[in-house]
Amino acid sequence: MVSEVTAAGDAAVKAVLGEERFATVQNSKLLVVGAGGIGCELLKNLVLTGFRNIEVVDLDTIDVSNLNRQFLFRRIHVDRPKSVVAAEAVRQFRPEAEIISHHGNVKDAEFGLEFIAKFDVVVNALDNLEARRHVNRLCLAAEKPLLEAGSTGHLGQVTVIRKGDTECFECQAKPSQKVYPYCTIRSTPEKPVHCLTWAKNLFDLCFGPEDESNLLADLAADMRKFQAQESVDGEDAGKRIFAHLFEEDIRKQAELEDLWSDQRPPPGPLSYEEALKKNECPTDADKDKLETQKVPSVAGDAKGFVASVAKMYGERRDLIGQSSFSKDDPIAMDFVHCAANLRMQNYRSETAQVLYHAMQ
Repeated sequence: MVSEVTAAGDAAVKAVLGEERFATVQNSKLLVVGAGGIGCELLKNLVLTGFRNIEVVDLDTIDVSNLNRQFLFRRIHVDRPKSVVAAEAVRQFRPEAEIISHHGNVKDAEFGLEFIAKFDVVVNALDNLEARRHVNRLCLAAEKPLLEAGSTGHLGQVTVIRKGDTECFECQAKPSQKVYPYCTIRSTPEKPVHCLTWAKNLFDLCFGPEDESNLLADLAADMRKFQAQESVDGEDAGKRIFAHLFEEDIRKQAELEDLWSDQRPPPGPLSYEEALKKNECPTDADKDKLETQKVPSVAGDAKGFVASVAKMYGERRDLIGQSSFSKDDPIAMDFVHCAANLRMQNYRSETAQVLYHAMQ
């Protein structure tokens, strides 16, 4: 059945492109960089168009949050490399095609100029500017055409880049990342995104190298005092950090009378013991949801925050002082989403909670 469908599709494409162009399609060697939302659609379209020789590079693994839009993946694929599963899926559309997957970062040395030079065309399907710029430069150096398809935030762009014929990806300035005022992040958050930014800075402050530019640098002395200790009880450290951030520091912020008014009431301190009492009962609407789809309780966030700190001081003691936030790191994600939710609890945000996958 698959061969009959493929044959019918080939006949339709050949009728549109003509014999010569269709032969070029079949004999071309393509590199697809990225196997996420755009990459899944591209890989499916490419093999159904007649391309038979494709390699795909992606550094990410499949998460539950990907399944609503990255249609080549299923629940059983969670935690597997995107590139590998995507290649397996599109081979079912065209079994005779040679689809080679690479689980890695396109910025690694193995995917340098010599690697890019093997292909007739490179297709970008990336979601970050740094990687898109890198591939753009490689294609210019190797004099290979680049089909630039990617997203920046909620904006998507598609263009063809060919050295000497078109402008390149960096010929026009791209929008810079949104930067929030220091006072908003540090003292007067109004939106969930402010709390998320605060939580990401907090992770880097607690577990990363010293950085005076960190928005929470004034908390550095208190957050880093555990790093110098050779033996630390991770759970105790988590509870003490919790008390400092969500109770003591919030109490100090609430005392800054000039910041608050009837429209913006002062934040409310939250002790660990108080948080544990806020264990909301699940509703009927939660019964059929996956765990990652349920809105966590304040008690759940408090326990999750302490547990993530305990894991850092237990499983990753050697990496403290060298770590940085990554959405691909489950411990970092636990820390940040719990911290952001608790921060919103402090500031009485009307938004219920930041779900785990809001940062994906």
